[in-house]
Amino acid sequence: YMTSLSSLTPTITVSAGATISPASGVTQDFSDPKTYTVTAQDGTTTQAYTINVTFLTSSTKAITAFNFNALNPAVTGTINETNHTIALTVPYGTSVTAIFPTISITGATVSPASGVIQNFTNSKTYTVTAQDGTTQTYTVTVTILAQQITTYSVGGTISGLTSSSIILRNN
Repeated sequence: YMTSLSSLTPTITVSAGATISPASGVTQDFSDPKTYTVTAQDGTTTQAYTINVTFLTSSTKAITAFNFNALNPAVTGTINETNHTIALTVPYGTSVTAIFPTISITGATVSPASGVIQNFTNSKTYTVTAQDGTTQTYTVTVTILAQQITTYSVGGTISGLTSSSIILRNN
């Protein structure tokens, strides 16, 4: 969106036979207003025009991706744009006291910044600032998965049952 105002080259069209000063196509510093003078075909009639150049700034501000790419496996956040929340679930045993997120945004900045180590023991608030200075906050919540039983074996006899008659269900 933005560019430097100190080095812009305008293209200006005037009526046939008229001239303009400064000339069209000449690089100018538009940090301050510039006056252009159009001289009519008769060579004596003039009209001055003051040109003010300003930037159009965007109000767009959103977190478009929030991930823990350094974890193995990487964890991708689920973004709820309506409620401005982001949820991530990490594997059991993951320490959430020093994780750095990788964040993508539309807007000018995000704070805390992408790549900055954070403690996600509790929810964190991230603020995206648009080019026009408006802001949007997001609440990031990290959940640690409960420990999963991957194998379970019983040997011998329990109260008259053999291990082949025991069924485990994860409800």
